[in-house]
Amino acid sequence: MKISLQSDPSASPLRKPWKNAIAVGRAYELLRRDVVEHLAYVQRTIGYRYCRFHGLFHDEMAVVSRRPDGTLAYRWHQLDKVYDTLLSLGLKPFVELNPMPSVLASGTDTIFDWKMNVTPPTDFGEWGQLVGAFARHVIDRYGLAEVRQWYFEVWNEPNLAGFWTGTQEEYWKLYDASALALKSVDAALRVGGPASSKARWIADIIEHCTRTGIPLDFVSTHLYPQDEYVDYPERAGSPHPVGQFFADTVRSVQATVRASARPDLEIHWTEWNTLSKPRSSGVSWTANPTVDSLYGAGLVCDLCTALDDAADTLCWWVASPPARPAPRVGHRRGLADRRRCRRHPGRRRRATARLEPRGARTHRPIAFVPHLRLG
Repeated sequence: MKISLQSDPSASPLRKPWKNAIAVGRAYELLRRDVVEHLAYVQRTIGYRYCRFHGLFHDEMAVVSRRPDGTLAYRWHQLDKVYDTLLSLGLKPFVELNPMPSVLASGTDTIFDWKMNVTPPTDFGEWGQLVGAFARHVIDRYGLAEVRQWYFEVWNEPNLAGFWTGTQEEYWKLYDASALALKSVDAALRVGGPASSKARWIADIIEHCTRTGIPLDFVSTHLYPQDEYVDYPERAGSPHPVGQFFADTVRSVQATVRASARPDLEIHWTEWNTLSKPRSSGVSWTANPTVDSLYGAGLVCDLCTALDDAADTLCWWVASPPARPAPRVGHRRGLADRRRCRRHPGRRRRATARLEPRGARTHRPIAFVPHLRLG
């Protein structure tokens, strides 16, 4: 069998939205030396522009408390360490404004083993005060020119009950308070959302902001290949050809935005990876080996090239595996494995090679290369 490879000399250079951002689990993890070492390695090997993570306002970051007189007091030293680290690595923050600090929260519902509060604030005005104080602090510390290059994303997956116990209308209140607080500090700060799961609420947030005049600089959402089996059990009723769910959904969001009242909006997919399953019964968000397989590597190459013109960001979840127990090494979803990298620096996860540039190392299972046509 003879195989010939041909490239199209008239094709435009790749935009590489997959290099625009990389994720880390939560803010507190960036206070750990091993996680920072992982992120530094990934940054040296690939080179991203932004970094996104959960948990910015979590109680473990000690950001906000209430004085005896009832007013809010802020402490930024933990966040300063995190942002100092990111900037030292050449990464700018893709800020995820969440979760709800306990002193502002209307309830005690949490998600994850590290107890991220997912309830609306008791007072949306106080949430706005927190966001505004945060924006003023980072501008004071890093300068207006720097912070104007950041993105501020409101919450995480509010269309899922596990991440937001409020209604959509309450999310609009949260978004409005956040956007107005940021713009009151500086009109050029970039704010957006809804950071939804499975491309939900995109048309809704554009309609809401257009109707109310609330600022909206970008839209953001999340997607994983196995989401098809969540929406369409065993693919029953799926309108997508086999293997096309992810690409079709990304393209549909692009079409929605371009046909909206705000066709100029940037589109950021702030979470994705190759979590896949052939059956709905096997869907797992933790013990899932597909992210560490050669299948996963091939899927990355295919999607990153096929969707090169469909988004401004494809943010891989995550750079380093979550800093908590997992079923076994190799199913932790990070580009770099914490224990292997530390004990055996020369033995890196196969997953890392999925996004590794050609020539980054001599022996590799797969390298990221431009999409080539066989013919």
